[in-house]
Formats: sequence, C-alpha cells, structure tokens
Amino acid sequence: MGDWYVLETMGDLNDASLAFLPVPPEGVTRHVKLMLGKRAAKDVSPEARFVVTERSRTRLAGFVGTRGGYLVCSVKAKAIIEAHTAGTKIEFARVSIVHHVDKLKPQVLSEQYFIVNPLGGCDVLDREASRILHASADGSLVVEAPVFDGPALEKAPHLFRLRHRTTTLMISDELVRALVSSGIGNFLVRPVLVNTPQLRAKRPAPSNDFVLVDAGGPRLVLPRAAAERIRSACGGTTGADAGVVLEDVAGRSGEPCAAVTAARLGAYADISGFLFRQADEAKVLGRMKVVLREDRLAGAPPFFQLTHRDHLFVMHVALHRQLVEAGMTSLVTVPLTSTK
Repeated sequence: MGDWYVLETMGDLNDASLAFLPVPPEGVTRHVKLMLGKRAAKDVSPEARFVVTERSRTRLAGFVGTRGGYLVCSVKAKAIIEAHTAGTKIEFARVSIVHHVDKLKPQVLSEQYFIVNPLGGCDVLDREASRILHASADGSLVVEAPVFDGPALEKAPHLFRLRHRTTTLMISDELVRALVSSGIGNFLVRPVLVNTPQLRAKRPAPSNDFVLVDAGGPRLVLPRAAAERIRSACGGTTGADAGVVLEDVAGRSGEPCAAVTAARLGAYADISGFLFRQADEAKVLGRMKVVLREDRLAGAPPFFQLTHRDHLFVMHVALHRQLVEAGMTSLVTVPLTSTK
C-alpha cells in the first residue's frame, strides 16, 4: 500500500507572488456545498468567479490557494485528477479568476480554472489509535492526533474527503506522483500516519504527552488570544530568556494575530526519514518521522521548536487542548511517537 497525504488547499503561503483567493466565489448560490462535498453543479453559474484582492498576488499555478477549503486547479491538473478518479463521485465546476484591485478596470487572469468537489466522504479514521478530543452529534470530530486505517485506505479513491471532517481532502501517493511529475505548481501535501496490521507491532507507541505542529515556516501565526495562552503556559513572559517571542502581525482578514517563535531544542526528539521532493514549483513533504525521547522529556517546556527543523513546533497536549477549547480547532497537528 502506498503513502497517503492531506492536500493543503491554502497552497504555498510563503510565495507572495502566487494568487490567493480569500473570499468565496461570486456567482455561486450555495458555495458552502463546494466545501463540504455536496452536489453543487446547479448552484454554479456560467459567470462564477473568484476575486484576487491583493495587488502583488497575480501569478497562477496548477493549484490556486483558497481560504475555506475550496480546491481550485488548472485545466492540466484537472485532466490528471480526472484520469485518476474515473468512476468516483466528483464534480468539476469551471470558474474565472479576476484581479479586482482596480474596481474600474478588473483584470481577468483566467477563465479556465475549476473547483474540484469530491462528493461525500470516506470513513478511514482508525478511532482506536487516534486521539479524539470531541465528537459532535452530526458525526464530525475534533481529532488531536489522527491515525488512519490502512485496510480502509486500500479501498478508497485517489482523492476523497474525510467523513468526519469533510473540509479535509486526502490524496494518494499515486496521484501525488502524477501531479508532481507533470510539474503542477503550488501543490503542497502533508503526510499522515497510517496503521496497518503489519505495522502495529513494529510502530513506536503514540506519545500521550506531546503533539507536533507544522507551521510551514519558522514562525507560528496564531490569533492573539491563542498566542497569549502559549506565553502564559511558558511562564507568562516572553523574550530570549523565556524562549518564547511574540510579534504582532495582522491576519489575512485584518484580525489581530501574533507570530510565535520558541526555544529551539533538538535534544528531545530524533528525526528520521525526512524527504523533500521538488519538481518545478511542486513541493511535496514525504515520509517524515519525529520520535520523542521519553528519557529526555522530563525537563521539556510545554512549547518548543526543533533545532534542525524550525518549522516544527512541539506542544504539550494540555496546552493544545486549551487552544482547542478556546476555538482553535483548525490548528493542524501531526502524530508523534515516543521511545525510551
């Protein structure tokens, strides 16, 4: 069985030249259907379009980053996805992308992009191996450390939504390789932990104390209130001595945020099997395993960065639960394992 990944629909936020779509598409009567995997073909008008609002972000790639979980791709990427999803329930809705900084002279960047909408969802979560924080009556879950079921994934299509969180898209290694080899740009995926009968006995035990957060860069941008909670958990002060530094920044919607950095500590964890593949503009994080060293964790702070991978933040589960209870349910965590 091949590897599986979560497809990051926001794209590469570190490239300021790439177009980013911060608001829902115009000309769609019930756009939320396109985020949740519900049939929406009749709700998309021929004039449907996304609007780029930032002056410098005009470059289009194979995928275009969006806020809200819309998967938007080019004609070339659409053809590759179609070839790998034949026979599955999936919709493609054509949209235009317009640069609208100058409202008097809007510039059409392209009329040939598509919203990809896999319908429904697949139940592939290994509930016994995952750490589930909250279960809603509608079947949605807040999962702190997801682990996926290998046998269930073997029956899954190459691109699908998670049943317990339909805004999250899973993609197979085969489809990832096809997109990467074709040079599809602005394509980012995150590896997931898959449990199989063969690996259960060999895999290190899940860590019950810490989770891993991949910030994508050396600073973790959070709402100001969440950043203050981290500061409080680390002693209530910031600065070089405390190891935690907060820098005020504005969020994409103008809300007050803070960029958080922390002490860079490498002695608490071992990293192995890290793979970074790049084809043109397509970036793929491959197999990455971070193993916590329990014999060294007694004096570990509740929040720190790894020395040689400073985009990775390690957070104590108690602190992460505080953030989730405060509404930070979108914070993406990666499962950790531990060894003595």
